[in-house]
Amino acid sequence: MITKSQRVSQVEFYFKNRTRKLSCSKIILHPTLPISPTMTVVRAGQHTTAGIATYANSITLTPGTVTVAVHGNRLTVHALTRDNALDLEAGGMDRRVSRFEGGA
Repeated sequence: MITKSQRVSQVEFYFKNRTRKLSCSKIILHPTLPISPTMTVVRAGQHTTAGIATYANSITLTPGTVTVAVHGNRLTVHALTRDNALDLEAGGMDRRVSRFEGGA
C-alpha cells in the first residue's frame, strides 16, 4: 500500500521531471547550445541498497543528468548544465526518494 507521503513524492517527481524535459529540450534546440557540462558528487541519504539504487536511477531518469558511478552512499553524476548540478546538490530529489523509501 502506498502511503500519502509516497504518493506526494511520486507527484513531485513527475512534475519536476516534466519541467526538466522542457528545459533540456530548450537547451538542445537553442542555436548556441548553451551547455555547461558538470561532474559532481552527491551523497545519498537512503539507508538501503535498494534506496540508493532508486536514487541513482531517479537521477538518470531525470533529463540532463546521469549517474556515472556509485561508491557506498556517494554518487558521481554528470549534469548537462551547472544549474542541473546545483539543483541536484540542493537535495530535493534525495529527500523525495528518502520519503518514498520510508525515511525522512
